[in-house]
Amino acid sequence: KLHADTGYNKELVAERQAAYKLIQGLPRLPELEDDSLFHGPNSPAVLVPPAARTCAAAALGTVIVCPGGNYEFLCAHEAFPVAAWLASHGIAAVVLRYRLLPKYGLEEAMDDLEAAVAHVRKTRGGPVGAIGFSAGSHLIASLCRRAGARDQAQPLDAQVLVYPCLDPREWDDGACEDPTLMFFN
Repeated sequence: KLHADTGYNKELVAERQAAYKLIQGLPRLPELEDDSLFHGPNSPAVLVPPAARTCAAAALGTVIVCPGGNYEFLCAHEAFPVAAWLASHGIAAVVLRYRLLPKYGLEEAMDDLEAAVAHVRKTRGGPVGAIGFSAGSHLIASLCRRAGARDQAQPLDAQVLVYPCLDPREWDDGACEDPTLMFFN
């Protein structure tokens, strides 16, 4: 029981209890041992979350979700929950599990995304976009920049870059010596 002399704001406590009741029924992130993002770090994959399977047939195009994680791990909250949210709005989505440091570098991660785009185009048709968070958004921008440098067509029809790290001046003084290494000058 809460008493007036405890210092608790009864209204605030009631609001928090009501909010807790609302979130109890929401799906939770999987346990690590059950999370496919954490299995097979050496094998890239296009993962289709259960929530996204229902809208895939009716959707026009697909969004590839690229979670962040500093290229060292994949953030679970930037993967399946994002794909589920897109699916709840009628947008088909898959999650890319790309290869990670220290064994693999940016080139391999870009190859994984490029292969995922080709796979999605072949199996689903329609436009293909990508949404990435942090390292995932850097990966998307890097792939598109690489295609431009090779005089290739842009692989994606749309890019959504959520808090990307694109200007290395903040973290690598040496990179600024070559302006072509930066995305934004």
